[in-house]
Amino acid sequence: MWLGPRHLIPTVATQAQLIEELSRAADAPTRQGLLGAGVAYSSLLGWLYQDAGDVERSGHWRAAALDMAHRSGDPQLISYALTNKAMLAIDLGDGRAVFDYATAALADEHRLCPKVRVLVLVHQAHGCTMLPSGDRDTVDRLLDRAADLVDQVDDDYPWGNACRRTGGYIDVQRATAYLRLGAYQAAADLWDRLLGEAPQSARRDNAVFWARWAGALAAVPEPERVVQIAAAAAPIVESTGSARLRRELPVQPLPPGEWTRRPLVEEVLDHAPPEKVFVIDPKSLIQPRNEEAPLFAGRVGTLGQVPGNAIRCAAGRPPEDYALPCRL
Repeated sequence: MWLGPRHLIPTVATQAQLIEELSRAADAPTRQGLLGAGVAYSSLLGWLYQDAGDVERSGHWRAAALDMAHRSGDPQLISYALTNKAMLAIDLGDGRAVFDYATAALADEHRLCPKVRVLVLVHQAHGCTMLPSGDRDTVDRLLDRAADLVDQVDDDYPWGNACRRTGGYIDVQRATAYLRLGAYQAAADLWDRLLGEAPQSARRDNAVFWARWAGALAAVPEPERVVQIAAAAAPIVESTGSARLRRELPVQPLPPGEWTRRPLVEEVLDHAPPEKVFVIDPKSLIQPRNEEAPLFAGRVGTLGQVPGNAIRCAAGRPPEDYALPCRL
């Protein structure tokens, strides 16, 4: 919950490769135990590569996990590996694959432990949000079924424990699903409540949730809050090396030094003549994620000597944190 793929991939890759090699040489029943450990490590490595933005390597290790799960014959491992394939398909934007993997994972539902069923139902819900026929009622029904199972999770499997570790896990999934469905205010309201209770120790998880919260607020829109939340998440993006987290932020921090090469603005608001000039703190400059949506924002400093890169604030706007539409 604290580190990201940049720190963890080397260690996890070494373990996953070692287990894969040992499983080729071991006899049963030792091999069965190694296959179970291999599914766990391969799935984690697949996730870390996905988080780092390396889809090809992520796909390789997701497939390796599913292969070992089938070799083990354990229905829990098979379903878990299928949900991991669904997780990758979400980032690939393939809603039908997400739904199909999750549906296949639930084929032997009566044999599955509560934790696996929770994971499958959550991914079915996310798959629904990506289908043309997806609707909020169906998503809510699937997530409500998952919510009824969370308190029953009591297995000893070392993987898939986010539902026990993350406070308000189902509502986190619900807010994420609402954002994808376009129910922005409902998503923002859920994040408002959830993130007021989030523990500081869950540093990386919190950054992901902040990014999604900012995405909902950007669509409402509440640009001032978007900038504040994005600024809090930006240092974690840089320290963890999470490409996935960077992609989820509705606005992006400028790379170091980039601000000096970009003239900022000649006008800030077309409907109000500029009267004051405030210096922007270059450390907090934020650029648009999508150039078609010209949102540019930063922490506005005090009135002072105007350098080449400054922002002309519209009449009546105080020197606070805010986002403004502008020409770059």
